Amino acid sequence: MICPNCNYEIDESEIFCGNCGQQLKPQTINFTNYQINQSPLAANIGSKVLPNYALLKQIPRISKSVFVCFSAVILAGVTLLFISPLVSLIFSLISMIAATFISRRHHLFLKITGIILASIIVIISVGLFVYNYDQIKITSSQNKNSFTTFSSVVNTNCYSFSFPTMLYLSKTLNSCSILAYNGNSVSTSTVFYKIVSLNDVTLNSSNFVSLIKPLIIKDVNKNLSTFHIVKEFSTTFAGNLAYQIMVTNNKNNVSIIEEGVYHPATFNNLFDIIYASNGKNLSLNNLQLSWLWKN
Repeated sequence: MICPNCNYEIDESEIFCGNCGQQLKPQTINFTNYQINQSPLAANIGSKVLPNYALLKQIPRISKSVFVCFSAVILAGVTLLFISPLVSLIFSLISMIAATFISRRHHLFLKITGIILASIIVIISVGLFVYNYDQIKITSSQNKNSFTTFSSVVNTNCYSFSFPTMLYLSKTLNSCSILAYNGNSVSTSTVFYKIVSLNDVTLNSSNFVSLIKPLIIKDVNKNLSTFHIVKEFSTTFAGNLAYQIMVTNNKNNVSIIEEGVYHPATFNNLFDIIYASNGKNLSLNNLQLSWLWKN
């Protein structure tokens, strides 16, 4: 055959031209039995092969669920602090437990802050819980002989009478003081009665008006500052000396009668009767119709 480069005659079995070195046939390589040797570095990547500074280290991160739980219980503890101290105490203890899971150096500030906040909430919660418990005990002790009924009949150690309608009646056993109203509570009622019995050794029939009048006026000015006095006069109630003042709030169309009654026949010789209702024509005559003193 002839070399295409230099036209030199060569044998057909030659791969390269013996005259100019021109490649005459493409070279092929058989990969059938060829194996790639694995590098020891590729096969054994780890701390035994690579130096420590060359290894990829994962940056410590706080668990998202722990962070969410920790934040939630702290917020819940603060929110419930003055609503339910006991529940707030439970949430605060949970937050302290959650804070113990934050052990990485990178989150030390969060851990310390959380523990401090939780500890403060725990202390306040315990204080409020103890205070509320004591108040409940005091109230329970004061009210263990008190009761409220729905009735029109009033019966005490000093007197008895009947209301013209059914009212909620609150009183204490062996007491001559009562509270009556027609709503679910005093603040939601449109009819309200209060009778307070007192013992005043300075009172007598001659000085009663001069002593009781300034006391009632003082009480009206202090507790009923938005009301104005409509009338005041000396009168009698169920056969006893009395002094009455009526006040009105025109804006709310509410009138109140406060009347002091002197009844010397009983140990509690002074009775302060308060009657409040809508309108301007209030009277205590409905009480006197059925009122009976118990001498």
